[in-house]
Amino acid sequence: MKSKKYMLSKAGFSSGSGWPIAFAANLTILPFFVTMLQEQLLLASLLIGVVFGLISVVRLFAIDYVEDRYGLNIRPDHLLRKLLGKTK
Repeated sequence: MKSKKYMLSKAGFSSGSGWPIAFAANLTILPFFVTMLQEQLLLASLLIGVVFGLISVVRLFAIDYVEDRYGLNIRPDHLLRKLLGKTK
């Protein structure tokens, strides 16, 4: 089992890297749902959830793909140590 520190740093990195993607998606996708949100709240919420769920899957896949395919360690703690010149 991986350490809690590793899992927390990976979750933090995923969340941090996903924020700009979610922000851009909010700006581009949500305006299409304004009218539907006023008229059919549950359906609009379901559709928005599906869209953002798919965006999240693609983001997580891309991060894991880069780590596995190219053998890169992109964990935040590792990147921070490397940036500060403290790599092992």
